[in-house]
Order: sequence, then C-alpha cells, then structure tokens
Amino acid sequence: MVDIEAQVRRLGATGDWPAPHLLLWEATDLYDYILETQSLSVVRGASVLLDLFCEHVDEVLRDAAIDEDHYALVQASASKVVLVVRDEQVAAVAGPALHARFQQPPFRGASAWVSAPLDATPVATQIAALSARIVLQRMRQLDVDTGGYPTPLDPGVAGVDPIDGVRLVPRDAPATRTLTADDDEGLRLSDHTRPLFRVGQQHRFGLAEALYTRWCQRQGDEYHGSTWTLSQWASLAEEQPIRSTDRPFPDGTRFLQDFQTLGQASRLPGYIAVIEADGNSFSRWMAQFSGVADIARAAAVLERAIHDALVTALDPELAAMHAAITAGGQAVQQAQLIVSAGDEFVVVLRGDRGLPAALDFLSAWPDAARRAADDFGLVCDRPLHTHGFGLGLVISHATTPIRHLRRAAHELLEEAKERARQTPPADGQASSALDFALLKSHDVPPDGVVKEREHWLSSPGSDRKIHRGPRPPAELSALVDLARHLLDQGFPQRQLERRAAWLSGPWLEGNAAWKDRPRWSDDAKAIVETLPDRWRGWLTKAGDPAIFELRDLLDLVAVEDRQATGQGGRP
Repeated sequence: MVDIEAQVRRLGATGDWPAPHLLLWEATDLYDYILETQSLSVVRGASVLLDLFCEHVDEVLRDAAIDEDHYALVQASASKVVLVVRDEQVAAVAGPALHARFQQPPFRGASAWVSAPLDATPVATQIAALSARIVLQRMRQLDVDTGGYPTPLDPGVAGVDPIDGVRLVPRDAPATRTLTADDDEGLRLSDHTRPLFRVGQQHRFGLAEALYTRWCQRQGDEYHGSTWTLSQWASLAEEQPIRSTDRPFPDGTRFLQDFQTLGQASRLPGYIAVIEADGNSFSRWMAQFSGVADIARAAAVLERAIHDALVTALDPELAAMHAAITAGGQAVQQAQLIVSAGDEFVVVLRGDRGLPAALDFLSAWPDAARRAADDFGLVCDRPLHTHGFGLGLVISHATTPIRHLRRAAHELLEEAKERARQTPPADGQASSALDFALLKSHDVPPDGVVKEREHWLSSPGSDRKIHRGPRPPAELSALVDLARHLLDQGFPQRQLERRAAWLSGPWLEGNAAWKDRPRWSDDAKAIVETLPDRWRGWLTKAGDPAIFELRDLLDLVAVEDRQATGQGGRP
C-alpha cells in the first residue's frame, strides 16, 4: 500500500516548485490485458503485476534517475498513476520511463502518458481533461468516430506519448506450447502469458491479498502481506533463480486457483459468480476537491471504503482462507478479486455466494464510506456515502470463458447504474441497484443478456415472463427472503417450473390463452395464501413480473439448503 500521509507531506512542497506539472499514466486495453485467457492463474498474474506496477512507481522513477524530491504521488490504482512533478523536464523523463517499463517483461502491457502545467483549475478537472486526451488520441488511432466526444484540451499538443497496440497475447504471437505437469496439468499458454502465469501461481491471494490484510487488521491479527519489490516479482516472472527463503510467502498452504475447482466447491455444482461493480457519479464527488493533497487523501478514502465493504461482503471466503493458512495443506481460494481500479472492481467467487456477497457489499457500503472518511480526516460538502453503486452479477458454469462472463456482467452493470441514477436517495443514503442473470447453459446469449431480456419483454404476455431488470438492494433482498420463505414452507418447486415452462411456450404467440395456464396445487395455494399481499399477487395474478427470477432464486436457495442438510444434488 502507498503511504498516503508521506505523499501528502511531499505534495505540500509543490508550492516551492517553479513550474509544477501534472502527469497522468494509464494502462490501456485493461480488460484485454487481464481477461485475455480463461486460465485463472494468468488472470491473477496480470492483475497482480499491474497492481504492483502502480504500487512501485517510486522504484520505476528511481531507476530513471529521478530524485524523490522532484515528484509526489497523487493517486495510484490498478490502471492509473497521477503525479505532480517539479517541472516539464521531469515530466519528459518520468512519463516515458513508466511507459517503457510497462512495455518490458514481465508486464508486456500497453500504456499512455500525458502531462500539462498545474494551474488554478480544480485538480480533479485537470485529471479528467488529461484522461480525455488519452481516450481521444486512442480513438483516433483506432479510426473510431470521435464525433460528440468532449475535447477539453487539444490532443495534439506536446506531451502525448503515442499509444501503441501491444497486447497481452499479440495476434501474431508464436504458437502456444504445452507446459510441464509441474506448472499446470497440460495448460497451453503462449510465451507472452507464461510470466503472468508464474506470478499467478506464486502469489497466493492475487489482489485479494489487500482484502485479506484488511480482514486480519479488523480481526486483530498481524498479517501484513508481501514485502517484495517490483524487481523481485519481475525476477520470479522471468524464471531467474530465487531461493525458497526469498519467496513472497512461506511454503505451506497450496491454494487451488482455477475456475473449475472454484465451481466444484460451489453449492450450485459447477457454477461460478462474476460480480462487476462501478460507482455512480464518483467523478463528481472527486471534483469537489480542489487541491492536490485533498485529491490524494480522497483517493485513499475511496480505496479504503471499497476494501472495507468488500471485506464485509467476502467475510466467509476470507475466514476460510485464514483457516487454511493456519492449518496448512490444500484449500480452494473462494474469492478472486481480478480487477480493482478506482471505484470499479470485478470479483469471481462460488456460484451460490454471488447474490449474498453482492447484496452484502451494497449494504455495507454506506458505513464503510463513513468510517474511511473519518479515518483519513476527510471533510467535504457531498460525503462519499451519499454516492451509490451499480452491480452486475452473472452466475454461470465455470467453463464459460471469463471474457464472455465479464461482458455479460458489464451489460447488467450498465442497466443497474441507470436504475440507480433514476432512484432518489432515501434518508441521505446512496442509491444503488443490482441486476443479475443465471445462465443455465454454458453460452452467453449471442446478442447479450440485456437484448435477450428485451426480446422477451417485447413479446405478447411478456409482463408474465421475466423480471424487468435491475432492482434496488432492499427490494431484491425482500425477494430473496420470499424465496427462502417459500422453500422453508415446502413450496412445490415443480409447480413453479411447470408455470415457467408454460410461460416460455407457444402461447406467447397467441396459440393459447391465460385461462389455460397450469393451476397451482392445493399445497401451493395454501402456502401462497400465507404471503403478504405484495407477494401473493406476484404468484396468483396474470401480471407476474418475477416468476422466472423467483424460480432462479429458489434454485440457488434450494441447493444451499440441500448442501447444508447433506442431501446434495440439484433441485
């Protein structure tokens, strides 16, 4: 972790610099870089190396012979570094140094940098303008129409480094080869992904190490994570000799790190969950801070708040990891944080844990944001806890390529963010929303999960076919409670399956009538009659907007309960 207080003290010295400049470095093609392959070890390795690169900016700049008194770190996330440097000459050395080092092994990544004089404009506005220049430059290089894209600054001014097209696995990469059994059972990787694979295998936690460290702090334990330098990680990735005593973690617990193993550990056999989250209007929140020191402190508050909310949401997974470390032996790492960049993150975990973890994160967020602001002494007019999140959750088979699941989760995320924007805040709390999909086949719908839903909603009788989209967390939690209540009361799921199957059938084209629908059994009616009016209407009236959503939730809850009682199997 970056020592934020030390950086704030260094930022206080910028007033003595004659012509300070703001410098922005960004990793480009972020999702291609991290999610290029289905191998979880490669995904983890790319995430770890990108995070370590941002954390060890001092090391890269020191190697470029830049004095530490000539720059100060404003912000560092898993894809972005913001610096204030002494003058234009320092920027002209620091930017290319970061860009060139990220191109080299073991990173092999694409990036861009840009700088401009630091002026009286709010720093957040200047950072946004620099980022827009990079985006616009990249759009032009890719021959993308830039019509309508904001251009606050001329992208052609000096300081914009050409953005190359280096990819994690270039299209002209040499043929893949089979690794030895000591690496992973027959996994085929190119030479470009092998360094990332090695780091992913050696680093027990990936980005989740930061969460585990924070979990230990909250538990009163003394775990502090790896203290390796960037050069040591590069040596490991490049297969240079490293003594076992120098490894980032002691020999012992072996964590199983592939999607199939994660799926097998799920109470929904073979399924994993992908959660993608992004904050709503966080750039506006950041824009209220005018000084560089305030921006640095705000970035630290945001990171701490998200980590604390994730620690609460993933407490069962982190506790299981801790127990495995204590006992030694072999264990499944049940949560993988594979992207963490500012207010955005992607988590992969067991299929049956996706929905509870997503809801727990949204529930924990307001208090986590308040605590983080208090911890760093950050005071502002629009507090962080009044800004919410959109979450997209996809539950699918572990063999589905992660890039497809991420794309589906991103679709749902955008729907959830739009719903959150349209929901007025209640009692000063953040407005958040969650959208989810349970994919029972191995394939994501060809037109995407949202288009698939829109197709059904435009069909005759669609108001009785499928849930209408994202929901606020409280509303979705209530629906989960309904599913659990129905299950506890012995609601016959076959009745729900029959009605769902009928709703999917040809009657939607007008070949049948609602009066011909399958009837509830006497047992089902008796249970439905005990429900509050709101839920009873959902199950008895023709306008049933949640029958499929409820069926999927019952599916998940039923598998959890069967596992807990030792019955196993699918419902």
